[in-house]
Amino acid sequence: MPIQLIRSTVSVVLLVFIFTAIWVVSPTVSGESGLVEPADTEKTTSMTERLKKRKEELKLSLGESTKQRLATKCAASQTVIGKLKDRDGTTRQKYHDTYTKLVERLETITTKLARQGQSTATIANAQQLLTDAVNQYLTDTEAYRAAVNDLAKMDCDGDLEGFQATLVTARTLREKLIADALAIKQAAADVRVSLAQAKSTLQNSQTSGGSNGF
Repeated sequence: MPIQLIRSTVSVVLLVFIFTAIWVVSPTVSGESGLVEPADTEKTTSMTERLKKRKEELKLSLGESTKQRLATKCAASQTVIGKLKDRDGTTRQKYHDTYTKLVERLETITTKLARQGQSTATIANAQQLLTDAVNQYLTDTEAYRAAVNDLAKMDCDGDLEGFQATLVTARTLREKLIADALAIKQAAADVRVSLAQAKSTLQNSQTSGGSNGF
């Protein structure tokens, strides 16, 4: 996934921490972030079930020439996929940690603002969009992880349709993850604007000595 997406998201995380320091409030407030951690697909379904589902969803019908081509390449492809799987796993974990920390920190800040009497409606809306975007990413990345693991471990010669269906699924999910990251980037930008507005309101209320009711 493009490195600039990681950098832009990390910059938002840093922005959140900066705002926390500016507001000088207690360090930690627990709250419900709204994040949903998908179940481990490989623990809730068997590989046979997953392969069958993918084949049914894609309705693949491979000709003999295609099967012969896959049969000569699938084993070699699995070696390459095995190496990519480890690299993708590291990248996936970095994204997972960055996104979840961002949502959790934003929930903490929103809670603290509300306790100070600040209106959090605008931030809450932006926060929900960000949470939804991260949840979609978490769901898609789990599906992608399971598909890549299946590609690396399955008997490709024994189920060429299953291998091809899983390969197509993994490619589609990889593209979906790029779209998910872009959606998170946009949602994070909206959060940045909302936080800036909240900061301005807080500073104005402090300057006026609390005449605005804060």
